Amino acid sequence: MRESSGPEHARLVEAVKLYVTAQFGRPVLAPELAAVLAITAYWPLVGLDGKERLLRSLVSRELYELRLQSGQWREALPVSWLDLVSADGFERERALQSLSGPAPDAFWLTVMMRRLNDWVPEVRAACQAKLREVALASDPQAVVAALVVTFSHWLSWRQLDEDSRAAALQLLDSAAVLKAFVDRLHRSGAGPNAHCLAQANGAGALDPHLKQLASEAVQPAVRATACRWLMDGEASWVLKSRWVWTDKNQSQGRWNREMARRPLQHPIGTVDAMRIALNDPSPLVRRAVADRLIRALEHSTEPLTELAHRLATDPEPSIAERGRFALSRCAILKAPQEPPFESACDVSSPGKPTP
Repeated sequence: MRESSGPEHARLVEAVKLYVTAQFGRPVLAPELAAVLAITAYWPLVGLDGKERLLRSLVSRELYELRLQSGQWREALPVSWLDLVSADGFERERALQSLSGPAPDAFWLTVMMRRLNDWVPEVRAACQAKLREVALASDPQAVVAALVVTFSHWLSWRQLDEDSRAAALQLLDSAAVLKAFVDRLHRSGAGPNAHCLAQANGAGALDPHLKQLASEAVQPAVRATACRWLMDGEASWVLKSRWVWTDKNQSQGRWNREMARRPLQHPIGTVDAMRIALNDPSPLVRRAVADRLIRALEHSTEPLTELAHRLATDPEPSIAERGRFALSRCAILKAPQEPPFESACDVSSPGKPTP
């Protein structure tokens, strides 16, 4: 769907015009806002920058024309959800401070979460203070949809700070939101679910569900991430990305990722996690076992020899090769260490100095 042309755009323009005309100079909202919200409710949660610019331009144009006709330049509209996309930072802050009750739909809840990346510090603070209240009063499915979009993009948000990150992660403290989020990770077969799992588990809310996700999630990337954490006994995720120039004269550089780690609150043991991953039908998950197994051999070989034999017979060639390497490594570590060879010339006769 394109919001810039077609009958959908015409209906939106008409709804915004009726809303601005009906609300001009009124202290309270009228039902005309519902017509605008009814259209935005069906918008997919993609291209949000363009959607915000579209709404902002429509409202600004209609309000300017109405003020031009009436000559009342100081008349304003009552505070509504549309003010979240206003070009005026004072209006965005006032809207966040005035909003109460549930969000109309997932689109406007996502727009509200995007204010965590607002360039105005006061707007970010107002969003941090109001987000939990609005989200807990909203539909949990809408909250999860907004969180998925937020987690998918916030590594590119340059204004995101630790307080804004914590405000979004606190929504998973709600049992209803956490259940809906885990169900999405279980059942969804497409999308950035593994990335969202990594970003959402910074506070450890998903630790009790990792074992179930490792064995039952539909998407192999989610199962691989959960298995990798269980085998390592710790969760790891990208905290931020920073651009580093390697050659400014040639305009060449790269993104450096800063990783964060923490121990799991409900570990199950490396060997048990490996057995779960070895039974997975996806090579992506079994390959993670092979990499972890080779590293684990430095500490112990007894419980891992059986797993190495299973890897060596894996139908995937790259995994079988790792399994054969692990078996050879086991043989080397188990072999008795011979004393270093000393030739007869190196043995000195007692009582005689070595020349």
